[in-house]
This record gives sequence, structure tokens and C-alpha cells, in this order.
Amino acid sequence: MEWLRQWAKILLVVEQGVTKPDRLRHRTEYSQAMSNGTRGIVIRWVQTENEQQKMNEEQEQEKKQTKAILMRKLDGKIANVEEAKVEIKVDVPKVDVSKVIVTK
Repeated sequence: MEWLRQWAKILLVVEQGVTKPDRLRHRTEYSQAMSNGTRGIVIRWVQTENEQQKMNEEQEQEKKQTKAILMRKLDGKIANVEEAKVEIKVDVPKVDVSKVIVTK
């Protein structure tokens, strides 16, 4: 999806380089009317098998990197926790304190 972000950035730069009436005219030409009356750009993205495989490999690589960072963090090898930038969520069940019995 990086290409989409880059494409949108280029589009904004091009739009800023023309006058407002020209920009509105061109925007009307390349956009499509939507059901709610606004106009938008419709992009259909069909991935080839190679693109899907590459995306899956990138996702797997990200998972491995995140796991490695987490393991280093758990081993105490990262001094600053902010370096890891990994959020750990632990689901802890709520306990009704009024029903807890303390024994000695």
C-alpha cells in the first residue's frame, strides 16, 4: 500500500501547482460521483499471485522482527522499553473484591 500513499502525495503536489478553477475541472474529470452526492476516486487494486506472495512474506518478516524485539525485551537486553515499541496486552479477569476470602 506504500505505492498508494506515494501516488496520493504526487496528486496533491500536482493539484497545488495549478489554479483553483483548473484543479476543480480536472478533479471532476478524474473523480466519480458517489451515491451521497460527493465525488471520489475509485481505485480497484487487483494483486497478482507474486504481489500477494511478496506481501505475505513482508508480513511474516514483520512478525518475526516484532517477536525478536519482544524476546530481547523479555530477556532484559533492551535498557529502554520505549526502544521496543511493542505493546503487550494481557487480559486479566476482573475479580469481585467483596467476594474474596483471605485465609492465614
